[in-house]
Amino acid sequence: MFKRTAIAASLLAVTQAHAALYRVYEPTINSSIISNGQYTEAMGVAIEPSSYPSNSLGCFAGSATCSTDANLDQYKLAIQTLMYEDDGARYREEVPFAMDNAFQYIQSNSDYVSYCTTELGYNSDYCQAWANIRYDKVWAPEQSGAAQSSPTDYINAKVYVEGDSTNYNDNGNTVVNSLQGTNPIGNKSDYTQGVTKRNVAFNGSTSYSFSGLLSPTPDQSRAFYADGTYVAGSTSYQSNNDNGTYSYSKATIWDGSDAVAIPYDGGSTLSDNKFGEGSIRSFYRDTTNNKIYAVGYNTYANQYMDATIFTGSTDDITTASWTSTPVQDAQVDAGGSFTYSNSVLTGVNQNLVAIGNAKRSGSKPYDGAAANRMFLVSNVSANSPTASFFSGGIFFDGAGGRANAINNFDEIVGEVDAENVSEIGGTPRRQRAFIYPYAGTNSNAARRDIFDNKAWWLDDLTNGGTYSSANNAFRIIDATGINDQGIISATAIKCSASGGYSSTNDYATCNGSESTVAVKLIPIAGATKADIDPRDKSYPKTERKGGSVGWLGLSVLALIGLQRRRRT
Repeated sequence: MFKRTAIAASLLAVTQAHAALYRVYEPTINSSIISNGQYTEAMGVAIEPSSYPSNSLGCFAGSATCSTDANLDQYKLAIQTLMYEDDGARYREEVPFAMDNAFQYIQSNSDYVSYCTTELGYNSDYCQAWANIRYDKVWAPEQSGAAQSSPTDYINAKVYVEGDSTNYNDNGNTVVNSLQGTNPIGNKSDYTQGVTKRNVAFNGSTSYSFSGLLSPTPDQSRAFYADGTYVAGSTSYQSNNDNGTYSYSKATIWDGSDAVAIPYDGGSTLSDNKFGEGSIRSFYRDTTNNKIYAVGYNTYANQYMDATIFTGSTDDITTASWTSTPVQDAQVDAGGSFTYSNSVLTGVNQNLVAIGNAKRSGSKPYDGAAANRMFLVSNVSANSPTASFFSGGIFFDGAGGRANAINNFDEIVGEVDAENVSEIGGTPRRQRAFIYPYAGTNSNAARRDIFDNKAWWLDDLTNGGTYSSANNAFRIIDATGINDQGIISATAIKCSASGGYSSTNDYATCNGSESTVAVKLIPIAGATKADIDPRDKSYPKTERKGGSVGWLGLSVLALIGLQRRRRT
């Protein structure tokens, strides 16, 4: 009896040591850079890239040490903080809400309400509260003369790179879009000495002016991705329409001595009061075939903004000629249906697989929502690249979300609707972070097998085993990056109570306070699909008691944008 019990206990200990696939780690934010009280939420926005591992399992390999206490900071996390729970007119977008290239929805509080009701479909009470945060607290003050003369009094967005003592927050709002090594790539405001530039592209300590590189010299710029040779994003040029002085933008790629602004394909600088817009969000240099494949969006006929593959005829921007190819079935006017208001590609990898999102028009809702539809392009070098929309499993019919990043193992991360309730006339659906191991032509079977060859909510992959109690303090609502070792940058709702949420149930209550925090999900060495223990998703019976806000409180927190609808 004793021997059997001892053996059983030993087996249980071994099993529990490797249960779950990820350890959740919340880095400490350096208070000398971002002082306590200077933000209301923190988000994980990018992860330090890794080399392609010789062992295809990366940090999942049995010999890996990524999830040990000594190595939790091995790959750095870029953290974004916000003073107010949204960024007004979106620092990361060339145009408001990624679609308003007439700049008509940002003139007043009522314009914000109008966008919310017509394009998102939420009810008027929710949209009024939505507008009060975005316009009254963020956009209107930022545009005032007081904000430009005293920018530090109006800074909403700041950044911090884990373990880095460098302060990248200078004279206005700063955002990070990716990391090149530990260098942040992004854009920041410059309101110094009368200069009023809302966005200036930067790479680490280097800000870009483009003087002498582009003519005319851009008024603004954004950087989204860099590979050590080139940086890519967009450059913007000041102009006027009936709504005021704003900007048209062009997809741009550059290095220290050259820059190329890619022209529109059928679109115009200004037509029918709408500016032309373009942007590169990521790229891959195919040195074997001497090409560059960049992805983002460009402007086409009737000023439509469509997901685009920019192909450089060589991998040298000084000699390359460029073509813009829209993604079929993700276009605004695909088949004359006008189902979408805009679309964009957000990432591409060495397998030439790209991911993106198409925003369903507010006039064409489906299954109760005018949501973002996530899609992939299996081969960006194809003559007619076509969108394959996510479906099946967690991607239920009509599910919205956002495909944010893809690594070279074809592992895709983002956020997805976690409930199938109607948003039309209601409020936003609750969302969860996901991982989707796509079975592409060149994907790795061993890595896909870890996930049992299907997509998961990341919360289901943090349950059980050695780290289960610590992991239970978090519910992961967004994933923004993934490197080839498998480490993920993410945002979570954290419960402050001892032991976290009241149970491991997906809908468990919190007997403490909840906050939005930046986290990394680090693969546990030796973890396999046998260690996956999905969280119970049944609604628990609860009593009305004070002090228990709970996970269901996210439906209220949605009012302040914690589910990142700020980017819809």
